[in-house]
Amino acid sequence: MKPSGAVAQPGARYAAAQIVLHWIVVLLVVEQYATSSAILRTHSYSTLGHRPAALDLTLHAIHTRVGLLLFGLVSLRVLLRAVIGAPHWATRLPLWRQRLSTGVHYGLYAVLFGEAATGAIASYLWWPISVAHRALFWALAILVTLHLIGAAISFAAHPRETLFRITGLRLK
Repeated sequence: MKPSGAVAQPGARYAAAQIVLHWIVVLLVVEQYATSSAILRTHSYSTLGHRPAALDLTLHAIHTRVGLLLFGLVSLRVLLRAVIGAPHWATRLPLWRQRLSTGVHYGLYAVLFGEAATGAIASYLWWPISVAHRALFWALAILVTLHLIGAAISFAAHPRETLFRITGLRLK
């Protein structure tokens, strides 16, 4: 699937906006994992009739709002991917790796959308959907692991090109 505006020249990099959004989303996803335990503590204490700690309530609020922000940022990333596309590798990858890479990328987008949707529903409408939110948490961990393995393999085989594609930096 090649969008009409896809980057055509081999060895190109992602657009600056795509690179910046990628790293912002990475940092915010790490933040989401770091604050997620506060959600569980907040709801556990409430069901026991205790008032949650002020820090947990603050982390809960941050987690919820950053989740909504992530929804918007991932939406923008998907839009940019549809309009701009992804750069082609200078060295052609085997078809199975191209398909796996594309599948993992779109899987990440889908899971991040699912996380935002189920998190918002759990926070504002119906808490029982948090079970799906927690399952997506683990799906995201698996997809991120696959993404990192793929990036490491690409970096080992083509360090200059891999670094340039996602950071815009060139190794000498």
